[in-house]
Amino acid sequence: RRGSHPMLADLGEPAVVRQRWQRRFLDLRVAAAALVLAYLGSGIYAVSADQQAVVVRLGRVQDAIAVLEPVRHQANARPGSLAVLAVAYVAAGRQADARALLHVLEARAKHEYYPRTWLARVYEALGETDRALTTLEIAYDERDGWLTTANVDPSFDSLRGEPRFRAILAKIRSQK
Repeated sequence: RRGSHPMLADLGEPAVVRQRWQRRFLDLRVAAAALVLAYLGSGIYAVSADQQAVVVRLGRVQDAIAVLEPVRHQANARPGSLAVLAVAYVAAGRQADARALLHVLEARAKHEYYPRTWLARVYEALGETDRALTTLEIAYDERDGWLTTANVDPSFDSLRGEPRFRAILAKIRSQK
């Protein structure tokens, strides 16, 4: 029962508590991005695609592109890193480059597994809402672990008002 314990009395409404935790989570991601930028400056590129995405969201698009472009041509380039580079290209106004990477990711999806949420992020960045939602539905069917953060992932902010997106989130919540 809320308010029954002195330590719980100041928590407030559940929505307020959730917003506080989301802000703290974002603060941690910003701190992680600062560390990533420090690594980028030292020439160490072994950071996660999620951390690379934070760098893009913080507006350091050119930094992300400078680091990820050489990785693009490696045979073992991670799909998450390629997706982050595609999103960075969109943010930099380089639509053709983003679409070229999208084609690479789509081709790889035909013969290898990788979390489809990365592909959905590229579709979303390009403004292809229907394809992003279809890909997220596939991700749900494949039990993509990244979907557990979809409700707070800023990559999907533009999809929040979409009934299909809300339906995906509802399915995720119903399985907990």
